[in-house]
Amino acid sequence: MHDLKRPQCVSINGLARMLQEKKIFPAQEVLVHMVGESEAIKVVKRDLVVASTVLLPVLLSGPSGTGKERAASIIHLLSERCHSPFIAINCAAIPHDLAESTFFGHEKGAFTGATKRQQGKFEVAHEGTLFLDEIADLPLTLQAKILRALESGYIERVGSNSQVPVDIRIICAVNTDLFSSVMGGSFREDLYYRIAGFAIDLPPLSKRRDDIPLLAMHFLDVFNTTYNTNIVLSKDASDALVTLDYRGHVRQLRHIVELAATLAKYEGTDLNMHALQEALKRSKVPLLAEKGNVVSSHPLVPLGKIDSFPKNPLLQQLSDRGTFLGLLSRFDPFKLVALSEDSIIVGISSATDIPPNKIKYALRVHRIDVEAFVIERRLEKILAALRSSTELKHAAEALGMTEASLKEKLGSYGVNASDHLAST
Repeated sequence: MHDLKRPQCVSINGLARMLQEKKIFPAQEVLVHMVGESEAIKVVKRDLVVASTVLLPVLLSGPSGTGKERAASIIHLLSERCHSPFIAINCAAIPHDLAESTFFGHEKGAFTGATKRQQGKFEVAHEGTLFLDEIADLPLTLQAKILRALESGYIERVGSNSQVPVDIRIICAVNTDLFSSVMGGSFREDLYYRIAGFAIDLPPLSKRRDDIPLLAMHFLDVFNTTYNTNIVLSKDASDALVTLDYRGHVRQLRHIVELAATLAKYEGTDLNMHALQEALKRSKVPLLAEKGNVVSSHPLVPLGKIDSFPKNPLLQQLSDRGTFLGLLSRFDPFKLVALSEDSIIVGISSATDIPPNKIKYALRVHRIDVEAFVIERRLEKILAALRSSTELKHAAEALGMTEASLKEKLGSYGVNASDHLAST
């Protein structure tokens, strides 16, 4: 059994039902839909409550899969506008030629196919909340019209000169640095300052790892409720989930738990390490290794099993410099240079209990040697292919690359192909 307090089981669609009921709910009943007790998520919950008490426009930022629409829904439900509609739009999914009609509506006959008057999202959200997800993807021409609507409180349907009053609370979301888009000229600066009244950052899952067991239990409870099962999350599977690298964040964790639970249900078992391993194989997720166990075919050698792997002579020499470099010497150098620094740091820290700041320093010292080794071995492979070929294109085919790519690689190494090609 886990020592963690189980999160209250709430349906994945619970927020949607709350939004449809259009009534006031206690804050605790709403905030339970933002699962987690880490310091990072506590700050987010506090900000959501504060934002709900005012009419300032809110700008939510964070990677895809961190729960930005869920956060926007919570703000709406806690606000005085909870009795009115909550309308969400994914700006990236709207075809440019239909964008203006989608936002502002159109009159009958305004364009081919407009057989009747249609309200736009601004009108539908009247007296409620309009959530614009991925607003950075809006074309500049539409940005100007949205700014005008927000400033004036009026919209014009396509094909009409009449102004329609609208009263909306605006919440926007981005998965990139929106101000960089302003500096790059792809997003209007005046619109940026109009929507960025209250900025809230949603942390990636890597910044709230303490919440992973709670989230996993929550998703499993929802699965059990949906399919009338009683699957239990084992301690070793829960611990392994904490070590994984979730590039898709909470959304990806949910899918992994649901897939593992599905496989466990089929086998008649709990969600144990075997079920998790099988789920990871099928999900093709880039992962880190759990201490002492192989949870997937991650490119890093699992540190709990390092003695069973051959040691590269050059990297073994490097290991004499200290215990940490001894650990790094067990990694596949070709895969090491391809991974992000953060992924390596999290993986080693979770497997060795070495503080991340020490890992970061040692990694930067060691990585130079690893990269030099990789370059040397790649060059050896290229030269061997050249020596066994009479033409550059044949060498490229042997290496599994295009002739142009091989030329570029040789140029970066300062190698003249004609000096190494086999003579006819």
